[in-house]
Amino acid sequence: MDEHFAKHKKPSGPLHGLPVSLKDQFHVKGVETTMGYVGWIGTFEGKKGTGKEKVFESEMVKELRDLGAVLYCKTSVPHTLMTGETTNNIVGYVRQSPQLSSAQSEQMLTQTPTRHGTLRTGTSALAAAQAARVP
Repeated sequence: MDEHFAKHKKPSGPLHGLPVSLKDQFHVKGVETTMGYVGWIGTFEGKKGTGKEKVFESEMVKELRDLGAVLYCKTSVPHTLMTGETTNNIVGYVRQSPQLSSAQSEQMLTQTPTRHGTLRTGTSALAAAQAARVP
């Protein structure tokens, strides 16, 4: 982003530099997309040997990049987004970030309210935990 701005003296697009987290339903080059299924690890939508594993990119991801957004992480989803609780057999059910003490988590909860008052593996957990970076 800095190199583009220095060279062209203008933003790369209307979302220039905006950090964006994506749910694990979008395909991003170089990153696993599992939709919460263990059977999707190392595959493309559960199929092996398609040639699309970690190289295919969802249209939404292409659009965000073209508009100048910075993709910085992917967050977990429940199996195929079929429930309101973020739990799956890959990450399990997360109540508290291991990096935070109980007191820190309680303080975070007062600043970042979440459904049922517990930290989740999705977007609300980004406020309290480090996320896996997207290349």
